[in-house]
Amino acid sequence: MLLRNLDPVNRLCNETRLICREFQIQTINTEIATGDYQGKCVFISRISLLSSEDIGLPFVLKRKQFPPVFSHGQLYVTMSRVCKKSNLKVLVKNGSIK
Repeated sequence: MLLRNLDPVNRLCNETRLICREFQIQTINTEIATGDYQGKCVFISRISLLSSEDIGLPFVLKRKQFPPVFSHGQLYVTMSRVCKKSNLKVLVKNGSIK
């Protein structure tokens, strides 16, 4: 589910449900899961973030990242709404379980 409006014209709006089909270095290949555009393939690219002069750094801080998968507290809420353990699937990469 998207957490922000990325491209309203192509229905990539807040709360749009997506199915992730492929993860690449610069993009995520997704498919819209519900609504009028169900089945449409869309790509989500990294977002450039620039620091503002308001924080007083003598340089411009730039980083690229994908939008966060879950914001604070959403993972807990999502997992708490699953009724059966058999209906919950969690992908953990590199075997890093803490």
